[in-house]
Amino acid sequence: MFERVCKYLEKENAKKISANQTPEFGILLIDSIETKYDNLVRSKYKRFLRTGTHYIDNKYLIEDPLFVNSQYRNMSQIVDIVAHLVNRHTNLKTKSKAAWNDIDAVIERGFKIVYPRFDTGPTGKVLGSGIKHFP
Repeated sequence: MFERVCKYLEKENAKKISANQTPEFGILLIDSIETKYDNLVRSKYKRFLRTGTHYIDNKYLIEDPLFVNSQYRNMSQIVDIVAHLVNRHTNLKTKSKAAWNDIDAVIERGFKIVYPRFDTGPTGKVLGSGIKHFP
């Protein structure tokens, strides 16, 4: 998630800077699990904020992530839904269409709605830009 947000801010701010506009900055809102877990995640993100990751540097994210209860934040719920669709879509690839149930068909329909909105790389590919699979 961190890399996706950094990449998005870099792309959008490159457009702004080339148009002589001021860049924008962001803050991460993360769904709170419980205090101990949240603090572990916070410490990892603090390191990412300072030094970036192996794949991307952070230029436009500021402050520690804020932990929120997603039931009170529509944007967090939308992120949860999209993550669920991507995860379920990935799992559907291992099933034959003949084995799909009604829920699988709804998941696939939902995925097809959100997929065109994913970030793409210079070649137009989503994988690695808008979706990143970890082993």
